[in-house]
Amino acid sequence: MLSSKATRSSPPPRAQGYRFSTSAAEKSTQQLVSMLFTILAALAQMENEIKRERITDSVKKRRDTGLNCGGYPCRITGSQIRNAIRLVHSGEPAAQVARDLGMSRATFCRRARAITD
Repeated sequence: MLSSKATRSSPPPRAQGYRFSTSAAEKSTQQLVSMLFTILAALAQMENEIKRERITDSVKKRRDTGLNCGGYPCRITGSQIRNAIRLVHSGEPAAQVARDLGMSRATFCRRARAITD
């Protein structure tokens, strides 16, 4: 009968204590690859900054000309807010006026502040 050691193939012995040195060509290749990735990362960052600047300029230009910048359209017009401000100045509670307009008191105060400034 054969022993179990004879039928199994044992793994090759590990190389212990050996140092594998890389050649000068491999080192220069690694340095070139590292430099290439650095350059690509810098280009990607530059493109991202240019894109962000274009978007910021576009939004600023649209706001200055009064064009739509996206978001939800205002349901309550500026004239409705001005009328509500008159009601508040005449003695109505701001919370009640805001509730009648269908908005929160905080939203009403923010919109009123934007109109009066």
